[in-house]
Amino acid sequence: MEKQLSGFGERYEESEGFERSRFHGLLNDAQAMMGSFFVSNYFPLMGWVDILTGMSARLEKNFKELDLLYRELIDDHLNPKRTEFMQEDILDVILQLRKD
Repeated sequence: MEKQLSGFGERYEESEGFERSRFHGLLNDAQAMMGSFFVSNYFPLMGWVDILTGMSARLEKNFKELDLLYRELIDDHLNPKRTEFMQEDILDVILQLRKD
């Protein structure tokens, strides 16, 4: 599998890599959640319906998985053993802004 750099670091060119399918799956799920109907958005006192239907748990699960993925990406970029020849990406710029 050939790897190339992209906005967050690595991009898988040829076959569907695990990380690529994981990232796309999380994004697809996040998009589905944004388009979903949450009762508590319109009737705050009826939030228990979202818990009962599993929407709250699904949202929390997606948030935790995205958080873990972003944490892994940040840790990879902060790794001192990271090769210097890698092209700077948006995450490097954001981390440099934070450092400054």
